[in-house]
Order: sequence, then C-alpha cells, then structure tokens
Amino acid sequence: MNDERLVVTARRLVESLTPGDLDHTLGRITAAAVEVLPDVEYASITVLHGDGKLETFAPTADLLWDLDAAQYEFREGPCYDAAVHARPAVRPSGGNRD
Repeated sequence: MNDERLVVTARRLVESLTPGDLDHTLGRITAAAVEVLPDVEYASITVLHGDGKLETFAPTADLLWDLDAAQYEFREGPCYDAAVHARPAVRPSGGNRD
C-alpha cells in the first residue's frame, strides 16, 4: 500500500468517528485495519480488563467471536499474546521525542 492511500484512508476514518460512540469507533478501527493492512482479512480488538478477563470488541466477521474465545480459553494465539504479553509503550509528556 502506498503512503497516499494510507493517508486518505486515515482521513476517512477520522472523519467518520463521532465522539462518545465507542462501539462505532472500534468498528471503524477494525474495518480500517482490514482495508489498509496487507494480508489482513479479519480484525477484532481484544481488551484485557483489570481482573484478567479478556473480551472481544468490534469483530469484522462473526467467526471471530469463536476464534477469539478459543484463544482466551487455551491461552494462546495472536490476540491472546498481544493482550497479555504486550508491554504498553508510554511516552513521557514533554521532553525530547527522540
């Protein structure tokens, strides 16, 4: 995908977002992921809650409900790994961005 197409898609995504509509926003994010990322056919968002529970949001296809649930049950797979093992990156406010 070229940079221009990515910028156009990102602009369309931003224009379609409405404040306060989380479900719509998450749905647009997963739809955009399928549209702009190479070799991505489906997308969902996995949220790790403070109590350790994993939950699926905004799947682009119904089959993802069962696929994500299986990952959570067996504690393996890309969604499980990203939610449980990924370390968030935190950038300090102010200061140098380099």
